[in-house]
Amino acid sequence: MKSIKNLISLGYLLMALLVIGIMYIWYKEWCDLEKLEVQNRHIDTFRQESHEIFVFLIELSLSGETVLEWEDADLEHYHYQRMAIDSMLCRFKTIYPTERIDSVRHLLEDKERQMRQIVQVFEQQQAINDKITRQVPIIVQKSVQEQPQKPKRKGFLGIFGKKEKPKPTVTTTMLRSLDRDMITEQQTQSRRLSEHTDSLAVRNAELNRQLHGFIHQMDKKVQADLQKREAEITAMGEQSFMQIGSLTGFVLLLLVISYIIIHRNANRIKRYKQKTTDLIGQLQQSVEQNEALIASRKKAVHTITHELRTPLTAIIGYTSLMEKGNEAVMLDKLITETEKEMQAIREAGLKKDLQELDALTHHLRSSWEILRADQPLRELYKLLHCDGTPDDKTIGNAVKAVLDKGSEIIRLAKEERRKYENG
Repeated sequence: MKSIKNLISLGYLLMALLVIGIMYIWYKEWCDLEKLEVQNRHIDTFRQESHEIFVFLIELSLSGETVLEWEDADLEHYHYQRMAIDSMLCRFKTIYPTERIDSVRHLLEDKERQMRQIVQVFEQQQAINDKITRQVPIIVQKSVQEQPQKPKRKGFLGIFGKKEKPKPTVTTTMLRSLDRDMITEQQTQSRRLSEHTDSLAVRNAELNRQLHGFIHQMDKKVQADLQKREAEITAMGEQSFMQIGSLTGFVLLLLVISYIIIHRNANRIKRYKQKTTDLIGQLQQSVEQNEALIASRKKAVHTITHELRTPLTAIIGYTSLMEKGNEAVMLDKLITETEKEMQAIREAGLKKDLQELDALTHHLRSSWEILRADQPLRELYKLLHCDGTPDDKTIGNAVKAVLDKGSEIIRLAKEERRKYENG
């Protein structure tokens, strides 16, 4: 019983350990999934920041194509974009080497400084051109207003000759030529610069549109990949949850079934124990009854033994009288008294109890020993007168006598009595 209880306790312990192991595996997998989700969120944030900085770099590089048309506001906007990219690059120092990040930052800073210088040079050149454009007409106008040399008359003493037209000076001619060439060239350069600028602006717009479409597609693909991965992670988590839940439910079902079986066995053992207890009680009652019966039998044997003392004493007494008086008279009296005593023995109910007969034999043997010591065996047969009924045969067959050379059962029969009566 103790071993069964130990086995049941061991089974419950193993089941508890199995449940604890399953719960630990589930918790560990849940923690791993949480870590994976955190890493995915970091990856998503990193990709978004990379995408943003990539877009800012493209916009910054594309905006530099129109540097010839920049103004102070454009320079301030470029500086703001460059500082935003610089701060974003500083956040990438935890991922990329610091040297590379600092190198990119310095390159962007040098590019901004050079672009500022280009803008300044272009502004200075534009100012010089504007100044030339303003000064040349003034010089030409002033040179025209100058008094040229008076022409001399031809002829005698200049009286009869015609007046010659005044010729423009070399300066005036050069200034006029410069003015005409500079204006023409300036207009041509301005027209070409405008054409190139417009073409560059159109191409930049087209390039910006294509880059915007490319970036949008790339971002869409990145987002789709991220959503797909998140969906796979969610499906994997749900599948793991279903597997662990099914395994846990199966274990709980086994626990319930084992509990039902153990409960039934325990009830059966309890019923067997109760039956055993009842049986032990019945056996104890039987033992008590047997002990009481044995005690009553002992008491009966003691009583019967006590009752047998009187006839045995009488037999001994009659035997002593036989030695002194008439044997025939004493034999009749002995037979009469013996029949009375045998009737008392039958009424006592000894014919069915061999144990009590054995005790009776013991007492009878001691009485017959006196008779056997003084008379022959043949004479002993003549002293007994017993009834030939079946009830008396048991007592007759129970009497034993021990001889010198062995033991012999003295059977008392009716034929011996007839022989005695016939002489």
